[in-house]
Amino acid sequence: MKRDENRMARVTLSDVAKAAGVSKMTASRALREHSDVAAGTRDKVRKIAAEMGYIPNQMASMLSAKSVPIIPMIIPSISNNVYADIVAHAQPVLHGAGYQMMLINTDYSLGREEQAIEALMAWSPAALIVSGIEHTDRARGLLQRAGVPIVEMMDLPDSPIDLSVGFDHVKAGNEMANYLLNRGYQRFCFCGCQLQMDKRAYKRFEGFRNVLLAKGAEEPMLIDIDKNDDILSDADFDRLISADPAPDCIYFSNDNLAVSALLMGAKRGLSVPDDLAIAGFNDISIGRQTMPQLTTTQSPLGRIGELAARYALDAIAEKKISPRSLDLGFKLLPRESA
Repeated sequence: MKRDENRMARVTLSDVAKAAGVSKMTASRALREHSDVAAGTRDKVRKIAAEMGYIPNQMASMLSAKSVPIIPMIIPSISNNVYADIVAHAQPVLHGAGYQMMLINTDYSLGREEQAIEALMAWSPAALIVSGIEHTDRARGLLQRAGVPIVEMMDLPDSPIDLSVGFDHVKAGNEMANYLLNRGYQRFCFCGCQLQMDKRAYKRFEGFRNVLLAKGAEEPMLIDIDKNDDILSDADFDRLISADPAPDCIYFSNDNLAVSALLMGAKRGLSVPDDLAIAGFNDISIGRQTMPQLTTTQSPLGRIGELAARYALDAIAEKKISPRSLDLGFKLLPRESA
């Protein structure tokens, strides 16, 4: 590739050594603060390197090390603000310990997750944080043989590969069903996006449905929207309210969908919760500002991100891992929309 002539060439170690009047080997050892290089020489080389804008090529040291100071986090979505919250709390913990975070987006595809795990293991990361506990058989095998700490987050496996931090999604669905039944609603709908891929949302539906049926309610309508942007279209909302019989309560798989339903209902002159009750999941900030305020379940996203990072760092330091899970629970937040 031909470079723009106006662009400056990257500064090399040889350039730094020449400017400092030392050998390339001495410059390299000075930058790594070897004690066998005189302090004055070390300071001189480091000062010149900084002035020249020299950035060491880490590839050689990475190839000789057992692992690199990178901890990848595999997430299913980069557009969902749920994961932005998790990343925002995990990154400072890792950075403070000298590790860089690498984000991998799978778009809720287990196949893409498998490909990412295989590619990442070739680089020997210090640890790996993955969203969810469902993996392909091959991906699970790769994780089990990885030789580095594995942290599964957002859910609780019966048998964690190494470490897990999250909460019980079936129980979250159970609790919302009990709450809505106690409020007197009778005709229910659960609405989510690509539920065949969003395993945790489907678990909440199963928990929701199980309680409804156990208490004599009708089978809830299930609406699975085949897109992953978590925003209802006019057609999506019309599909929800035009069922016969129409639901008197819709439980959405996340707050983004629920908030967009509140807006769609307002456009159509529906009164929430009198004409239609709406509940969501996650407790994102906008749901606290809507009129009416959104009834939802608060999931401990920030704590999940922070503790997933701390679990990874602790496991790196311990070198020996005892598989364990941490259940952070959740909190139902009754508000005005249901």
